[in-house]
Formats: sequence, C-alpha cells, structure tokens
Amino acid sequence: MKIQTGKKAKPRKLLIYGVPGVGKSTFAAGSSRPIFIQTEDGLDDIGPARVRIDKAGDINEALRTIKTVAADYDTLILDGCSGMNDMLVKKVCDVNGKESLVDVGGYGKGYAYLLDEWKAMLDLLMLFTSEFNMGLILVAHSQIRRFEDPMQEGYDRYLPALRDNINEHLINHMDEVFFAEFKTHVRKTEGGVKGPQSKAIGGTERILHTTNLAAARAKNRLGMPPEIKLDWKEYAAHWPTTQTTTTKKASK
Repeated sequence: MKIQTGKKAKPRKLLIYGVPGVGKSTFAAGSSRPIFIQTEDGLDDIGPARVRIDKAGDINEALRTIKTVAADYDTLILDGCSGMNDMLVKKVCDVNGKESLVDVGGYGKGYAYLLDEWKAMLDLLMLFTSEFNMGLILVAHSQIRRFEDPMQEGYDRYLPALRDNINEHLINHMDEVFFAEFKTHVRKTEGGVKGPQSKAIGGTERILHTTNLAAARAKNRLGMPPEIKLDWKEYAAHWPTTQTTTTKKASK
C-alpha cells in the first residue's frame, strides 16, 4: 500500500450553466482542442468540431465517431443538457409506449427512469473521457427556482434547467460547477416620495460565479475566487500545472 501526497494535474469535469446569450458555448469552445456533441442549435456561428445527434441512442454512434479521432482532441463537450434531456424523456416515453413521463409507471416512476437514463449517459461520457484522458464539459441553460432553506426564509436561486434530482447528480459528479451571467451594478438614486431607490444597471461584462451563493449553485475544488471573468484562460489559470504527486510506502 502506498501513500500519495501533493496535487495532481488532471482533466477537469465542468458543468457550466447560465442566462441566455452570455457565451457558455463560446467559453467551452475556448478549452483545449474541443469537440462537441451537439444537441441544440447555436454552434454554427462559433464553428468548433462537432457531431450532431437527434435522439438519445445517437450518442453511442457519436462516441464511436469521436473515438476514431480522439488523439486530436483534449475536451469533450455536451452542448446542451436541455436538448439531451428532451431526447432522454422521449426515449423513456417511447420505451414505455406513453406520451408523457407522468403516464409512465405511475407514482413518479417515469421521472425515476429519466434519472436512471441521465446516470447511464453521464457514466458513458465519463468512461469515454477517462479512457482518452479528455476533459468533460456539460453546458446547460439556467432556470430560477424557489429554494426553501430550512435555516431561514426561502428565496429564489438560479439552477441548471433540469429536474432537481438530475441537477444534484450532475453537481455531485463534477469537479466544478459555474454559473455565468452579465454583471449587474446597483446604483442608488435620489428618492422621491418613496425615498432613495436602488436601480440595477446591466452591462456587457460577463462573469462566472465559482462558489455557492444564495442566488446560484456553484462550486470548485481549486480554491478559486468567488467570481472570475467568463474566459477559459481565467479558469485554466487555477489548475494544477504539474503533477506533484509523490508516493511513499506505508509502514506495516
């Protein structure tokens, strides 16, 4: 038995989600030698290497295609999760001969089957990227959901636009989860009859939230600052750059 110490450089597993038009796909395209599995429109204007799929079963063929050229790429990107979710919903409904997940099995079984499909799909992607030493990026839209905090009054927060149990599974299995948005500044204005007011001023600055906050789920394992620019180089600058792992023989 050996004891390992020190940090170890490795390909990252990332889930990025955010508001429309902020540049999630462009951010992912800035990764090292990326290739996309495309489930939604939006990549034609960016122009990265990509394989388009139209149904859940196509992902196996897509991976077989990518396998033949895997040496040319460092990062596999699923863009996006909403499109993949729609395909998996259709797969579950078709297999069970139903029009809706609500009608599959009763007592929420359709949604449980959907989670099982997500788990199997994520396992497949992770196995593939591990075999070829590739990074993995999942790109998702955002939604606003009510969070009932048991420690205080409930509040709204941003989450990936998927069911809660799917979100939890993805978040738990990623190294990093980032929320992307346009930075908003708040300015105090002179008050009228209602007194001083706060006015939100939107801008073009695009940012990533890298740590959990009340307004959005996020996390990282790299000791990153809570907020960085929406720029792949800004993210990659925090990676361990060399493998510093050492091993020692454990005493008996």
